[in-house]
Amino acid sequence: LFWPSKLVYVDDSMIKLIGALAWPVVIISVASFLFLSDGIRKSLSDLVKRVEGVKAGEYEFKFSQADARRLKRDVENPLNEFSAGAQVAYEQAVVRHRVKELVTSALAKFCATSATLSMPNAGGIQMNGLRATVHVKDVVVQQSLYQLVDYVPGGGGSGRRFSTRFGAIGLTWRSEIDQFWTGGNQSAESTELIAKWGMTAKEAAESAKRGFAACFLLRDSAGISSGVFYIDAADLNSVTVKRNGKEDEEVKKLLDTFKANENATLVALADAVSAVYHELEKSGADIKIYG
Repeated sequence: LFWPSKLVYVDDSMIKLIGALAWPVVIISVASFLFLSDGIRKSLSDLVKRVEGVKAGEYEFKFSQADARRLKRDVENPLNEFSAGAQVAYEQAVVRHRVKELVTSALAKFCATSATLSMPNAGGIQMNGLRATVHVKDVVVQQSLYQLVDYVPGGGGSGRRFSTRFGAIGLTWRSEIDQFWTGGNQSAESTELIAKWGMTAKEAAESAKRGFAACFLLRDSAGISSGVFYIDAADLNSVTVKRNGKEDEEVKKLLDTFKANENATLVALADAVSAVYHELEKSGADIKIYG
């Protein structure tokens, strides 16, 4: 066996020096590799962009004024084009399923019902004092109702979308309960329209000018809700005569009698509206705007 003749001591100061110099060299080497490598440099750039902004599919944008304008343009233009195409499809389906004729028939029978109750007088309500239309669940935007036909008999209004949280039609659709409203005191009525029917002050002030509105939830032959049949009048006096504040009671009696006597008419309208919806549903975008 061989043993050293004497103990050998090594000074560790040199080892510490080498260790201290090694880390900077390693860091510089790694940094040089990262920034000289195209692939890694691109990955780092992408990472920074993701931190600064948002990437949805191939559409990348930052939360900035310029990208806000770009997003508005790129979203609104295709949506408007798609909505225009949907409107044409709606109009064609309305003709095929005779929706406007059925709305006109329902309004005529509503007036005939009023005559049997002598409201507001023996002649009943005249059609030219009313407006009627029908709304269907929209196939383009979720939680929206689409006005299928122009007002009968006055015209205008078709092609509009309303939130299911708006107005009498929205409340009728959400609650599945028929609604009606009688005007008179515009200030008080506006407050009710804001609190109960989800309108803004401006919308409520405009709606309060009308003296009467009624909504009927339409259920098709299968009992499924398909739309909302809407009637209103510019003047409450065209519907009822003021009798000691009992106008609401008279209007409710009229609506209940109409629905009971003309259920078949309303079901026929509901079936037509349902057919329009199911015809367009498969091509609908069903865009979710609200959470």
